[in-house]
Amino acid sequence: MPDKQHAYFYALRNNDENAFETLFLRHYTSLVSFVKVFMPEAQEEARDIVSDVFGHLWTNRKKITLQGSLKAYLYAAVRNKTIDHARRHKVELVRLQDQFDDITLTDHYTPEKELLYKEVDFKIARLIELLPPQTKIIFRMNRDEGLTYEEVADLLHISVNTVKTHMYRALKFLKEEFAAFH
Repeated sequence: MPDKQHAYFYALRNNDENAFETLFLRHYTSLVSFVKVFMPEAQEEARDIVSDVFGHLWTNRKKITLQGSLKAYLYAAVRNKTIDHARRHKVELVRLQDQFDDITLTDHYTPEKELLYKEVDFKIARLIELLPPQTKIIFRMNRDEGLTYEEVADLLHISVNTVKTHMYRALKFLKEEFAAFH
């Protein structure tokens, strides 16, 4: 488990509300998007499911033991809660199918460089939105949430090779489309 994740988990166990709030703010939106992959029409339910998972995390913070990372725990809990919700409410879950130059900051800050970085970030964010839904969620889970290919595969019930394929396609698409912007 990464040190930062380990620190958050122990802060939670010691009743640190600020750590909980930070964790919530950092992961809420991506977890809601994760639910919507399975239940695309369920915007309000997605929010409720994620909120319930965070409520359970806080209520049971002293009892929970992690087998992997805190992020992996959150995604697994949300996935399980989504499946339970779908069963209770007879909601049809979408089945996910098995087929399917870096800019670095220098020491010399200038407003022009900041504008360039913001423009690049904006373009990349727009391109990510153009990815197919499954590829986008896999890309975000790996890049934004820091989950390993194995953790993503386990959470989505797909093979690691499928995750690798989606990541390859996403990175190839982003590289080609980003080059077209220049």
